Amino acid sequence: MKTAKNELSAYAIGVIRYKSRLLAGQHGFTTSDIPDIRQELTLYLLEHLPRHDPEKGADTTFICMLIDGKIAKMIRHRHQDARNPVREECSLNEVVQDDTGRDVLRANTITEDEADQRVAKRKRSAEGEVDLLHDVSVAVAALPDDLRRVAILLQTHRPANAARILGIPRTTLYRAIERIRAEFRRKGLREYL
Repeated sequence: MKTAKNELSAYAIGVIRYKSRLLAGQHGFTTSDIPDIRQELTLYLLEHLPRHDPEKGADTTFICMLIDGKIAKMIRHRHQDARNPVREECSLNEVVQDDTGRDVLRANTITEDEADQRVAKRKRSAEGEVDLLHDVSVAVAALPDDLRRVAILLQTHRPANAARILGIPRTTLYRAIERIRAEFRRKGLREYL
């Protein structure tokens, strides 16, 4: 996991890519924002990784906590009233260019998440999303090492791939997932399961 001072590990780059794609289409971010999101997360990691103390936890846990914290800040910033993209007034019948440069109706460029925000059909508030990221990060950091590694891998990999990376049978992985769920329930995080 150790890399040159100004270089990120393959793991960190993978998490940045995954989280950037996940954020696109939510909270007013679009797929055209992905390069900017990646750049912000990369810079944030490069600035804060030198503060990591290996005595206090694994590199992977620290990376995930930093990225989740930065994403929470980005979401909070995006939802401040002055910058809230939901508050923009525009016609859905207006012709605009999509990501490929084609002329389309604005209504055809709105993601399902943006549409839900516009009609107040949102599943969780922006603050709820930030709370979710924080609560899950704290809960994952508090897991025993073996379960923490599984939880972190499952953030970026499907269970079959995570089992392969860990070199364990899927049945063992699914037992670990059940233990993680039990820990989340014990900490009152049932709604995040």
